[in-house]
Amino acid sequence: MGASAHLANWVAAWAVLAGLVLLSNRRRGALGTGLVAAYVLNLALNHWLGGAIYLQPGYLSSDPDIVALGFQQSTLAMAAFAVGAILLGPALVRFVPVRQASARISHESPPARLCLAVGLAAFVGMAVLPSVPTLNAIGSQGWGLLSVGLGLGCWNAWRIRRSHAFLLWLTGTLLLPFVTIVSQGFLGFGTVATVAILSFVASFSRPGWKGLIGALVLTYLALSVFVTYMRDRSQIREVVWGGAPLAERVDQVAQTVVSLEWFDPSNTDHLDRVDTRLNQNVLVGQAVSYLDAGLVEYAQGDTVWNGVLALVPRAIWPGKPVAAGSGGLVARYTGIVFASETSVGIGNVMEAYISFGVAGVLVAFTLLGAIIAVVDWIAARRLRDGDWRGFLLWYLPGLSLLQVGGSFVEITSSVGAAWIAAQLLIRLVRPGAAVADTPRNTVRTGAAWSRV
Repeated sequence: MGASAHLANWVAAWAVLAGLVLLSNRRRGALGTGLVAAYVLNLALNHWLGGAIYLQPGYLSSDPDIVALGFQQSTLAMAAFAVGAILLGPALVRFVPVRQASARISHESPPARLCLAVGLAAFVGMAVLPSVPTLNAIGSQGWGLLSVGLGLGCWNAWRIRRSHAFLLWLTGTLLLPFVTIVSQGFLGFGTVATVAILSFVASFSRPGWKGLIGALVLTYLALSVFVTYMRDRSQIREVVWGGAPLAERVDQVAQTVVSLEWFDPSNTDHLDRVDTRLNQNVLVGQAVSYLDAGLVEYAQGDTVWNGVLALVPRAIWPGKPVAAGSGGLVARYTGIVFASETSVGIGNVMEAYISFGVAGVLVAFTLLGAIIAVVDWIAARRLRDGDWRGFLLWYLPGLSLLQVGGSFVEITSSVGAAWIAAQLLIRLVRPGAAVADTPRNTVRTGAAWSRV
């Protein structure tokens, strides 16, 4: 009996574990900015959905036993993450000193528009300016600042009860996937940012059952957009990567939108599109099989050490032998040969497994859950206390931890670049300067966290 015989049990267990983590974030008295929830949702996009489609009778795009092997490791990762986020993280938070209100904290409304403007400038600059490694890494945080700006825009509008402004900021958030399609030809970057912002908004707005229904509807719509995008991806990228004018790019994307295909789980073409890009279990399962057969040795933490080295900027170490990207690593541990132009992410689960097997997965995800939970709590505390600078210093690097499909090198280098970018932005604003997006005397102090 193959591993796929028990896939339904693993899929159910994964869903229960994820639900426990999400519900733990909603318990009374819990602080958060949605980072824990966003990580779980991104992990679900990369693993749970790809495993669940193989419960559809007769669907066999990839070897179901390989998929099941990978999904087992993903479920163990989710269990370990739950332990870290629910138990270890909150235990560590008790040792974090709670700062008293300082005179240096001006309690301004967070400068959402400034974050948005700087993020947009960096995003555009990355596309037109020459590439310089260290500056390129810092500039890449422009997308993170765009996410921060939209999230803080929702926060500012919600806490002073400006529903029209809140909906406007929220609409901008939902358009992010289309922005990345038109500008880069990729859907994923915008989707991850949207998930992070919506998780942030949910952390302070605390939507009830109506919010749950809305989330389910939005998820179905997102799946429909995804399968339609995958249908037309080649044509879209031909236009975008070919340097076509903006109007022509928008027209191509508009043609895709007006011919939207509603996601149908019984449609094999739709399932194939999901399996192609949203099923990291295939690579994980192949790595498990490859290592078990003794065709390659375990990494023994080499990728972790490379992640530590990645924290050193190239401006200081020009010859640093570490670079982002993990296609070669995936090929080495799966035996799969990829086309030179194919972008392949190793993903957190696979990278943890190739180092120390199951033990590596359990330890890595327990620590990851605890770290994200602590960062989530501190960022929320800073925001609640009116310290937007402290919030930015924790939340922007925290967004870099959400790279479920990336490598440890990409995560650590991005975290370092995000911290530097946050420091630079903070220095653009003098304490007490008039940067607030809303008049200070209209803010209802503490209202936004009255139900936290």
